[in-house]
Amino acid sequence: MKIKISRFLAVALGGVAMLAILNVPRSTAFAQGAGYTNWNDLTTNWMPASVSVETWSLAAMSSDGTKLAAVYGGGMCTSTDSGATWTPTTFSSGWSPGAFSADGTKQVAGGGNVFVSSDSGATWTQTSLPNNPGTWGRIASSADGTTFVVGSLVSPGWIYMSTNSGAEWWQVPMGAAWGGIMVSADGATVMAWPAYSNQIFASTNRGAGWYWITLPSYATWTAIAASEDAVKLVACANGSYGSSAGVFISTNSGAGWIQTSAPNMNWSRLVSSADGAILAAATADGGIYVSTNSGTRWIQTAAPSTGWSSIAMSADGTRLVAVNGSGIWTAHVRFIPLVPPTLNIAPAGGQNVIYWPAWASDYVLETTTDVSSTNWTTVTNATPVIAVTVTNTSPEQFFRLRQH
Repeated sequence: MKIKISRFLAVALGGVAMLAILNVPRSTAFAQGAGYTNWNDLTTNWMPASVSVETWSLAAMSSDGTKLAAVYGGGMCTSTDSGATWTPTTFSSGWSPGAFSADGTKQVAGGGNVFVSSDSGATWTQTSLPNNPGTWGRIASSADGTTFVVGSLVSPGWIYMSTNSGAEWWQVPMGAAWGGIMVSADGATVMAWPAYSNQIFASTNRGAGWYWITLPSYATWTAIAASEDAVKLVACANGSYGSSAGVFISTNSGAGWIQTSAPNMNWSRLVSSADGAILAAATADGGIYVSTNSGTRWIQTAAPSTGWSSIAMSADGTRLVAVNGSGIWTAHVRFIPLVPPTLNIAPAGGQNVIYWPAWASDYVLETTTDVSSTNWTTVTNATPVIAVTVTNTSPEQFFRLRQH
């Protein structure tokens, strides 16, 4: 009896390389690749921007990674083409860190005053918040740019919130020298943390009620980032005042924390993709690290080993922008077409041997008796030459290679 090998679409890294074995006459064999995301580019594909040398202090990015902003003491530069070109703004007010809506249209920035823009930073309007020279330095935005939250750097500082893109504000009843502020994509969850503490001041109902989340230890927590639903949290501390440094993660909205394998360094900022899988962290010591598995493993990137002050990421984690004391750098991931390994069949001792190239060591062979089923099981009798024996008896069986 001959075996027919049918053609299926193969998808790697997020899919499978598929090959169906049918117990019917004729014989052909091949698999086709769709492509994969080359996450390694986040570590290697860093490029400097053509901008003047300034003391850059902030990087911001829209959700799709096309609109970027970089802030220095005297002004701001923006990009609408993922960092390929940059344009200085005509307005300067001693900018401090700002935030974008997901599409980059609505923006908020601070300094002595707080300003908002509804046209991607082309024009700016001063809000009604009081003048607070140099201290409106903690700012965050929801994905739709409706909820803005700003905080003061100096104690006794205050937090102000707006749910109509900065038209009106109200004061949150808590004062501190705030180390940072974070807002979830839907604007419902707000988190703020004092510069040196072991707690996060949090709300899950747009500021109507507040409670405290306990951090792993007293430390200078320089950044906290979250997945879109604010369930996965990641926090970093820089080790100042004799406290411990490190990167910590929580998978339950801050109820529990685990220190990751990231080295103990002077961490300055970190960011997360919308699903919490892709993380990037910058250090003031020199270096940018990334994780593509929610913080389980960290890799130092090829970004220059200089002190980084800020970093931003697109929602899907495929684009990054970071700034240091002298420049702006960007990185992006490419989608690469992939031709997955081909499964072949050869007769052997009255049976059939399925084999594939030895370089495909990150694939496993799976089988099923129904190609439309989602119930595929791993074949366990592979030989050292990456081959398995296939019988010619019923029922029909289907096999595929899945990258793991």
